[in-house]
Amino acid sequence: MQKPLENAKNSMQNCQRQFKRDVKQLLDQLEAVMHHARAARVIAANSRIEASQAGEYLQSLQAVAESVDKAAHTIHDNVQRCRIALSLYRNS
Repeated sequence: MQKPLENAKNSMQNCQRQFKRDVKQLLDQLEAVMHHARAARVIAANSRIEASQAGEYLQSLQAVAESVDKAAHTIHDNVQRCRIALSLYRNS
């Protein structure tokens, strides 16, 4: 009777360790996505500056920059929520 219980306990511990590794890997990947979102926001800011010198294309370039900035902001917010939720599992 002791052996099956011990096997189950070991199996559960292995699953928990693997789960924590997987959560860490997801957090690392989310950090990379966050980095790209920040870079996109910088590009959008630079695009707005360039657009101010674009003459007739000003409105179009500003609209593109605004779309990129808005998308990057949305991605950033969603990734941040995911990171917070996953951190709860990583620390448990």
